[in-house]
Amino acid sequence: MSRFQIVKPALSASLVGGIASALVMGSAGLSQEATGQGYGVNRSAAFAPALAAYEAELAQDCAAFEKGELHINPGGLQTVADFNGDGITDPVLDTGVYSCSSMASFNRGSGGRVITVFVSDQKAEQGYHRFEFLGEGNVTVSLGDRAILLLAQHGSGCGRSGAEICFGAYSWSEGAFISLGGEVTPVR
Repeated sequence: MSRFQIVKPALSASLVGGIASALVMGSAGLSQEATGQGYGVNRSAAFAPALAAYEAELAQDCAAFEKGELHINPGGLQTVADFNGDGITDPVLDTGVYSCSSMASFNRGSGGRVITVFVSDQKAEQGYHRFEFLGEGNVTVSLGDRAILLLAQHGSGCGRSGAEICFGAYSWSEGAFISLGGEVTPVR
């Protein structure tokens, strides 16, 4: 018997792959198959193991606190972009869709929620490096051929009160996301 249980009322393993595929195909300007532009390749099948491993890790974290159960609501994969320019789409996941039965603030707090970006790399475990940001929300924009991650962040990141949201813009450079304030390196 497993020491933790993942509760997915609306998502099966095949449905997760289907949702990821639909999101990749539905992201205007990002999927080569959808646009013929060559901005990215639909690799949702390749992403499925990385997503499953991440969700198993979240389930372990949840179970470690009073034997909680992880609940997954639809809508977490918000967008995809090709941040590192390798032709493979990189999913952006808002962890606000995950909740834990034993924790009121699982993956979120007054500073926002965890925004996780998976950047493709053939040498990485399960083919993706994972980057985590704390934010109130995100959007990906293009500047020429570069994908830029814009995050609404806690005001303390800009020397303001927490209620005064400020914005961070992150671009990819040499294996990390960089911004005016520094860089974000992989979690693993």
